[in-house]
Amino acid sequence: MTSIDRQVEREKKLDKRERLEQKQFMADLNDTFGHPAGRRVLHRMLSMCEIYSDSFTGNSGTFYREGKRAIGLQYIEMVGSELYIKMLIEAKGDLA
Repeated sequence: MTSIDRQVEREKKLDKRERLEQKQFMADLNDTFGHPAGRRVLHRMLSMCEIYSDSFTGNSGTFYREGKRAIGLQYIEMVGSELYIKMLIEAKGDLA
């Protein structure tokens, strides 16, 4: 077996492991945010990220706020629109 063949084999194993890790991560997300308590935690986390707030400060604070906002948007992307919308509906009901 050549060094190229060994490299290809290592990459195949890594790809398989990455796919399995991603699958497990998505299952964990669904388990966590598939329950009202998990969605309340998500809502609190997104609130801290200030995704709906204006980021512009006129100074370097803008970069900090945009970083927080970017993290929040990544959370939304990870959980998907269905759970995100469910979370928003529940949060609105909790505030009423």
